[in-house]
Amino acid sequence: MTLLFEYAVRQFDPGDARHVRPDDEGLARPGGPDADAPSADDSLPIEELVSVLPNRARFLAHSDRDDWLCVPLHEPDSAALTDEYVVYEDHPVRGDVFVSLDADGDPEPLSADDFADTPLARRVRFWLPGFEPDDLPDYADHPLSREPPERSEDPDDYFDRLAAFVDAERESERERNRETASHRTPGQRAADGDSAISDIGGFSRTDENRVRFHVLAENTHGDVTDRFRIFEGNDVLLHSNDPSAAPDRLPVEATVDRIADFTIDLVLRADDADAPDAAVDALESADSLGLSLLLNDLPTGREADAVEAARSDPGLRDLLTGNRDATFACETGRRARPADPDLNERQELAATRACYADDAFCIHGPPGTGKTRTLVEVVRRAVETGERVLACADSNQAVDNLLVGASAEGHPDEGSLHYYAAVEDEFDLARHRADHSDEAFVRDNYGRHGGGDPATADVVATTNNSAAELDADFDLVVVDEATQSTVPSTLVPAVEGDRLVLAGDHRQLPPFDARTTPDEDRHHSLFEHLYAEDGGERTSGSRDSSDRQSSGVYGHRLGTMLTTQYRMHETIARFPADRFYDGALRNGRDVTPIDGLPAVVRADVSGSERTDDSHSYANPAEAEEVVSIVERLLDAGVRPENVGVVTPYEGQVHEIRGRLDREVEVDTIDSFQGGEREAIVVSFVRSNDRGDVGFLGRDPDGPRRLNVALTRAERFLALVGDWETLRESDGEDGSGTDGSESSGLYRALYDYLDAEAETDLPE
Repeated sequence: MTLLFEYAVRQFDPGDARHVRPDDEGLARPGGPDADAPSADDSLPIEELVSVLPNRARFLAHSDRDDWLCVPLHEPDSAALTDEYVVYEDHPVRGDVFVSLDADGDPEPLSADDFADTPLARRVRFWLPGFEPDDLPDYADHPLSREPPERSEDPDDYFDRLAAFVDAERESERERNRETASHRTPGQRAADGDSAISDIGGFSRTDENRVRFHVLAENTHGDVTDRFRIFEGNDVLLHSNDPSAAPDRLPVEATVDRIADFTIDLVLRADDADAPDAAVDALESADSLGLSLLLNDLPTGREADAVEAARSDPGLRDLLTGNRDATFACETGRRARPADPDLNERQELAATRACYADDAFCIHGPPGTGKTRTLVEVVRRAVETGERVLACADSNQAVDNLLVGASAEGHPDEGSLHYYAAVEDEFDLARHRADHSDEAFVRDNYGRHGGGDPATADVVATTNNSAAELDADFDLVVVDEATQSTVPSTLVPAVEGDRLVLAGDHRQLPPFDARTTPDEDRHHSLFEHLYAEDGGERTSGSRDSSDRQSSGVYGHRLGTMLTTQYRMHETIARFPADRFYDGALRNGRDVTPIDGLPAVVRADVSGSERTDDSHSYANPAEAEEVVSIVERLLDAGVRPENVGVVTPYEGQVHEIRGRLDREVEVDTIDSFQGGEREAIVVSFVRSNDRGDVGFLGRDPDGPRRLNVALTRAERFLALVGDWETLRESDGEDGSGTDGSESSGLYRALYDYLDAEAETDLPE
């Protein structure tokens, strides 16, 4: 079946249409006396239509006859939809029949084979494969069978840039870890949860550039790799827990060659012939040595391999570089049966188009629009048609959200893959590397003693990078939160399958390292590259927006945007909807504020910003105000687990946590992306007389970070900041006229709050 039929079905309402009454010519068949009757060679492949009609029953059901389905008719010479239908019936005796009405209004059935030979049947021809109208009807604003690229580029140039990006990521990771080690000892890094061993000893030199250490007993509570996340092949830094007494030659760089029990063999990295001896002398004389991770090359190595695999695949190579059309004729779309009856119109359209896509498809899901639910529907339809699906995301947290959602023992989340596997028994589901999950529910149900076998399961869930470990072929790869993954990261699972569906929101945070002062946005996601209006890659390190290509390779016609949000109170949703989504979002349900409290509060705090040892910002005065608001929420009966505090800076996270003695989650905005709470308090931190808001006002991540912060709340949102500083960041007059995404951003936010928000909480 064709996508045009899918569009027509969703536009068609049987209750507003009438049963067709053709004249004698309309039912004329070959061999009859009518000169207008089609020849036998013109017989339509009506069996193609018959095979899919039962799967569309929810859209085509007749109001009076349960055994009738109403098939919409288009105009004789175009695909324009009419207000007429012909009935299809799977008759218990006659089999497949099509029913029109005669002049007296009585049913006039024809077998499917006989109907296929009539002129009336030609009024369903554009619903069939191989028939496409000259002009696109007004009810179909998406591609029917193919989408030409909006731009193209040389494949070698593109893949060379991807390979160079992966190399740069390796070096960037080294530099980040070197910088961290310059002010954090191995013991401190281990305490922070980083990959580090706080105390090593028993030094020996086993070869010219090889040394051996033992992990000291007090640190050993389990396997070294599991306990400290240090693996063979890792590059590490050997440095002292007492920097003031450390030899000048420290830190020493080395590569982990072998781990056996609690013994670690290392190969020293030497830049010159004398370096090994100098390094060994420093290691022998140092007290209180430890080691910390410098580089785990396995993830970037897999990304590099995936880049080359994509370069070598002609179909994928040409798709990514815009050197061929994207097509929409996949058999899965024709055979798939809608599984979730409660999807809204845009969710249903997105799932349908994704199933028809032969190559790739993008589901653009702004906050609260049901992006993950729609992706689950795509998986269910694909499996129902016999496809094997790989379900991925860049992080374990995002994978587990797709896998189990909010499931708990005895209470499965009905929107999760787990529900349809474990409760509805629709498919066999496996979680590769479930032991790496932070969710006990995932470990218990999909660990070593639960869940399916990744080698044979219908659906396998894992992180992008771990997909490289699977020795299997997949028909469909789906990637959730795809806008948080770089192109090389997404290519790791993409090269494991035939088709690719990406779900994400490029108006939220892009996929670079979420640090306090992240480097410039050197890269973007595959979602943006293919779909987004600003998805072009920067051609250099310049921040000039003119260096971007004007659009994704295929533009918005390669995807569908979900436009109904169900999360936020309408006042909370208004500014993000207007500023970040061009007013396209509408509210799908009434969300009531917390009893006795307004939906949005603006708190103005002229505190004093300061930096901590890690050069992150904190604001004690704002922290006090945040704690006061949280206490008011808890007094109003909001449970601690339903309150979240978000801030751009790690320093402020520590400042607030140190003052808050309740079990309320406090984290950076970046870490909170994908989460939601009944009540959210945002602390902006920056307060100075220069209007300097740092990366809060930097394109493109500043506005996207603000979008994330504003869209986590359901019923209550408090914005705490020095509004004089924030407004001044847009320029002296607040106009922000440079044309960037952040232009006039905080002035516009202040004006919205001035009109919609309260400035005080009621007592």
